[in-house]
Amino acid sequence: MPDLKYLNRWREWLDAKGPLWIEVVDRLLMSRQVFRGFTKTVEAAPPRARANATFYKWATFNYLAWIAVTIRRVQEPGRDVVSLKRLLDEIATHPAGLPSGQAHLAKEAEADGKKLERDLERVTELATAAIAHNTLDPPDWLAAVNIRDLDKAIDDVVDVFVKYRTGIVGSSMATTVAMTAWEVVFDVAWRQGRSAED
Repeated sequence: MPDLKYLNRWREWLDAKGPLWIEVVDRLLMSRQVFRGFTKTVEAAPPRARANATFYKWATFNYLAWIAVTIRRVQEPGRDVVSLKRLLDEIATHPAGLPSGQAHLAKEAEADGKKLERDLERVTELATAAIAHNTLDPPDWLAAVNIRDLDKAIDDVVDVFVKYRTGIVGSSMATTVAMTAWEVVFDVAWRQGRSAED
């Protein structure tokens, strides 16, 4: 029988609306879907709407910062945080907490943790240096880490999250998030009393 102290804790972290679910699904996947939709909207906008890129750049820098900080949080070590890194460390050191038939995850957790640390290094460095310590101006962020780097980092985190959620909770999950039609905000004229020519 598994050590329920660990198993129940891990299940609580990984379950829908648990702290790791919120980091991975609500913060990473939903944010990426919104940003991709926003980017498509900007690309399809009339030239006049794209003449000044200030708003798009601001949104891009905020998205980059949000994802980088979330990735950094997912990699946070220590016993006083709930993070994917802590989950993998605990699984590696407390294999008795794993459900029946999932003992292989204890050996894989250490390797997955090291691989994730290597794969996410550039993004976590950006979050630490540029965002937490303000040593890099926003225009330089995209030179340090581009959107493709963020996409890969998100995919790496999601792959590990899904693998351990499947083994510990016993159910997988979709990697696309069902959302309300948030794009409708761009169908509404915000500035009343102004024509398109103003």
